Parts: sequence; structure tokens; C-alpha cells
Amino acid sequence: MKGFLDKHRLKVIKSLKGKRIYIDPGHGGSDPGGIGNGLIERDINLVMAFALAKLLRYLEADIKLSRTNNSTEKSLKQRCNEALDWDADLLISVHNNAGGGDGFEAIHTIFEERSIGDDVAKSIGRAVVEYTDQNVRRIFSKENSKGRDWYGINRLSGHIPSIITEGAFLDHTEDVKIIDTVEEQQYFGYVIAIGIATYFGVLEEIKEAPDNEMTLAIDQVINGFVDIKKLLKKM
Repeated sequence: MKGFLDKHRLKVIKSLKGKRIYIDPGHGGSDPGGIGNGLIERDINLVMAFALAKLLRYLEADIKLSRTNNSTEKSLKQRCNEALDWDADLLISVHNNAGGGDGFEAIHTIFEERSIGDDVAKSIGRAVVEYTDQNVRRIFSKENSKGRDWYGINRLSGHIPSIITEGAFLDHTEDVKIIDTVEEQQYFGYVIAIGIATYFGVLEEIKEAPDNEMTLAIDQVINGFVDIKKLLKKM
């Protein structure tokens, strides 16, 4: 993980120790999720979630996954109850999309004033723009007719800030190229982790140091200019 962070000019400035993050690879078991271009969402979600968990664990977060294989069947209520019983600080439900459209989406609770979910979602969106070729379609919330969250995960997660991420549309021929290999799926999971860690102030971008040759050239120009001024004063 250090090599990955170094490659992307990111340094660890503190720890996620003490943070409990519940990761839900969406769908599973007999529920495949979206299907397109020969890809099954259930499988991709699991790969992304494992990568997300790996980087967050490296940053010392406590992690619990709703499933670790593709045969597990759990309802949304079961997943949310697990997160609530564990007293998670954050719930991330990892998904991909289908049904027309393109781009990354993140869905957070409608109760923004009582949740950090919208700010974490925006931080993940910024990481997607910074570290992938994927565009951000929208970061949003949706209310049902009863004034509650439309999406079950956000509705049933109680006091826990929850976010649904939708990496790419599997039925879009160009969009799917972002995640059509296992390596790309893992990478996208790492990027989601970068967004979360950046929100918590755990990662910081390493600023580029001035090029040594350029610095030397600038010094020579400055010194030369100063010398000329001294010479002119003597004349």
C-alpha cells in the first residue's frame, strides 16, 4: 500500500485508528445486481470492496464487511443492523450501475445537517475526478413520499452516516472501460478509500518540489542580474 500511495504522491499524516467503517459490497447470492457487457455487478462490487477495505485497514481503520463471497444472502435490514450493532462510524455500500447513463454517482442521506455523509460523498467524488478517467455524474440524495430516504441503506442505517457509491454503468460501452478488469476494479476501490481518508485528514498530497535544474537556472539569472547591477554602480 505504501508503494501505491507513493506512486500517487500521497503521504499518511495521521491514522484512522478508532474509526469503524462498515463496507457493504452490494447485492450478492442470487441477486446479481446490474449486468452489462459480460460483467456482473455482484462480482465487481466485491472486488472493489476488498480493495477499499485493504487500504483503509492499512490506514488502521477497523473494518467489517457485510459479505466476503458471492454466495452470501443478506437483506438491506440485516446489513444495516450489523452496522448499527457494531456501532460503525461510517457505512459505505459499494455498487455499480446499469439502466442508461454514464459516470460515477454517490448517494447520501437527505438529513445533511445531521450527517457527515454528504461531505464524505463529495470527498470521494473529488478523488474519482483526481485519480481516474471517470466523470462524476452526480452526488445527491433522494426523498420518498413520506419525507424519508428513498434508498433503503440510507433509510435503515439510523444514526450512521451511509453512502452508496455507483462506480460505472455496466451497460455503457465507454463507461464500463473504467472497470472492466479486476485490476481496474481494485484501483477504483482504492480511490474510494482515498476519498474517505482525505475527508478524515489522514492523507495529504505531496507537493512537487521545484526541479533542481530549474532552481539552479533561476539562481544564475538572479545572481547574474545582481552582479550586473553592482557593475553598473561602479561605472
